[in-house]
Amino acid sequence: MPIRLRRWLAAGALLTCCGSVLAENVAGASYGSIRSDQSAPANGSIPRSELTDEGGAKAGSVSCSERPPRFSFFPDQDLDVPASLVGYQSQSGVRIASESGVEYRTSINRCCVPPWVHQSVAFGEVLVMRARNADTAYAAPVDGTVPAGSTGVLSSEFDFGYRVGLIKALDRCHSIVATYTGFISENDDQIAGAALSKLLIHPDAINAASNALTASGRTELDFHVFDLDYRFLLHGSDSSAINMIIGARYAHMEQEIGAIYQPVGIVDAVSSDVDFDGAGLRLGLDAQHFVGHGLYGYGKANASFLAGEFDASYLNTRDGAYVSSSNFTAARLVTILDLEVGAGWQASENFRVSTGYSVSGWFNSITTADWIDGVRDNNNHFADMSQAITFDGFNARVEIRF
Repeated sequence: MPIRLRRWLAAGALLTCCGSVLAENVAGASYGSIRSDQSAPANGSIPRSELTDEGGAKAGSVSCSERPPRFSFFPDQDLDVPASLVGYQSQSGVRIASESGVEYRTSINRCCVPPWVHQSVAFGEVLVMRARNADTAYAAPVDGTVPAGSTGVLSSEFDFGYRVGLIKALDRCHSIVATYTGFISENDDQIAGAALSKLLIHPDAINAASNALTASGRTELDFHVFDLDYRFLLHGSDSSAINMIIGARYAHMEQEIGAIYQPVGIVDAVSSDVDFDGAGLRLGLDAQHFVGHGLYGYGKANASFLAGEFDASYLNTRDGAYVSSSNFTAARLVTILDLEVGAGWQASENFRVSTGYSVSGWFNSITTADWIDGVRDNNNHFADMSQAITFDGFNARVEIRF
């Protein structure tokens, strides 16, 4: 074979070999220093690695079967990897550097964030609740000195409330939660009869002896609660998480009642207002467990210990003129216990809906009925006024997670 021909064949073979290598290097350059899929470990055997974003910045140490780090009460800058980059594998490009120093392309499912990972959230809830142990009897039919029919009672019915809040994730295991809850319940009632006993008027008042022909009343009970909590992970797995909260709560509750009695040609009126304002420590736990297809169940239990003050007032008038009044102030430590269970659905990484049933008890409280009984008893049992006002009902919640 001529020497020139042999040189041309050798040059062609060299160009062919170098061209394939060059093409492979150019293709890999768009992903950084990444090995081909054939050299990357199988999905089920990806080693623990360092996760980097598309710009090459280190995002934290994770793996596709990421588990929660060891318990830490305080935030850790090593846990600042974005929540969307912690999860299970799918078809999104993320670079992972293995312990051997060799990089390859793998994927993290951005729609399957493990339940233990804390995310920033904006949420809103609609509440349908009812206050219990807050009823007040205001009039009763009588025949002489004995009862003779159904008693008129002012009580709360199911009414709407709402809750809104923000969660700021400090890292994957710690967050700050700010919440406001508001509830207002109003109701009225009326009763008529040949003789109605006035149950809210002091028995020794000048307008107590005469019975009424008609009676009507209204009641309003509302509360406003502000919570600021520090929330941190206690236990987590691929399908469940348990978190603890330590925080502060401020609460305001107001109970108002008014009644009008109408004997012949006369109007007797009674009004009462019982207010509570308090603040204190709040402790709690919340847990959730995913069962598949985005469905999960959850539970919450919290206890708040509020140091505050009750202010109560009472006024009785006849045709607008003063008859009697009383005022009372008491410093109390009110314990509030909250319990909620429910279920939800996570449609994507950024959207959740849930519904649940909750109960709440305000212990060591002063109720309107107890307060007016104290007034009618010449203040003889004010020291014994200690009741529990409870609320229960349903809620529907929407979360935007980011």
